[in-house]
Amino acid sequence: MSKPSVDPPVPRAALRLAPEDVEAIAQRVAELIGSRARIGLVDVDEICRRFRVSRTWVYEHARELGAIPLGQTGGGRRPRLRFDLERATQAIEQMSGEHDAAEPRHRSGKPRRDDAPPGVKLIQPRGSAA
Repeated sequence: MSKPSVDPPVPRAALRLAPEDVEAIAQRVAELIGSRARIGLVDVDEICRRFRVSRTWVYEHARELGAIPLGQTGGGRRPRLRFDLERATQAIEQMSGEHDAAEPRHRSGKPRRDDAPPGVKLIQPRGSAA
C-alpha cells in the first residue's frame, strides 16, 4: 500500500498592519470590554481607606466582603486578604442599608453614651461628670 502524497507546506507571507490599523483595533477592543473592565483585587488597607473602616472591621466582615485569602496562615496570624472591589462595594452598600457599616476608623477606648443598649446606664469613673 502506498502512502498518500502530502504537499509541502507553502510559506506564508508575513502579515503587516499599519500603525493606524493597530490603533483602530485596540480602540475597538477597549470599547467592547470597557464596560466589563475591572479594577482588580485590592488589599485590606485599600478597603479601609475607601470605606473609612478599621482593619478589625474588615477582618470581622471578610466573608461578607468576599475576601480571597492568600497563602496559609498559622501562629495566630491573620491571612493576607484580597478583595474584588466591585463585590466589596456591593456588600458594604447592602450592609449599610441594614446597619451603619462605616464605623469610625480611630476610636478612643471611652464608650459613648449611645454604645449602651436603651435603658442601660454606663458606670462613670470616679470624679467624672455624668
